[in-house]
Amino acid sequence: MSTLNSRLQLSILNRKKSKNLAEQGFTLIELLITVVILGTLSSIALPTFMNQQDKAKAAGVVSLVRNAASSCQALQVTDDVDNFVPLEHVIGDCENAGVETTFVLDDTLGSGSPGEGWETPASATISPVGEVTVDEGTKAAEPTG
Repeated sequence: MSTLNSRLQLSILNRKKSKNLAEQGFTLIELLITVVILGTLSSIALPTFMNQQDKAKAAGVVSLVRNAASSCQALQVTDDVDNFVPLEHVIGDCENAGVETTFVLDDTLGSGSPGEGWETPASATISPVGEVTVDEGTKAAEPTG
C-alpha cells in the first residue's frame, strides 16, 4: 500500500512539474496585446506631457519679469532704487516711485536663454501708483516641416 501511495504521489508530482514547464513564459498573443495597450496609453499621454513642459517654460519666463518688477517695487517703497540689481535675462532700470517702469525679458541672448523662441517677450510694468501688470508675451509658432 505504501508503494502504491508513493507511486501515486510521484506521478502527481511529475504531472505538476510538466504543467509548470509548459506554462512558463508568455504567449505571443499576450505580448502583442501588452504592446498594443502600452502604445495606446503612450500616444494619449505623451502630447500632454510635452505640453506641460512648454507651460512650465512660459511660467518661468513670466516669473522672471514679475520678480524684477516686485524687487523694484520694494526698493521704491524704501527709496533705495540706486541699489537695484537687475536680474539676469531681464532688461529694465528701477526708477523712482511715481514713474512708470517696464521690465522686459531679454530675448537676444540666444540658445538656452529663457527668452529663446518668443515672438514678443514677456514684460512687467510698474504703474506710477505702484501696481504691477504682467504681459505674458507670445511664443513663436513651431516650424512645421
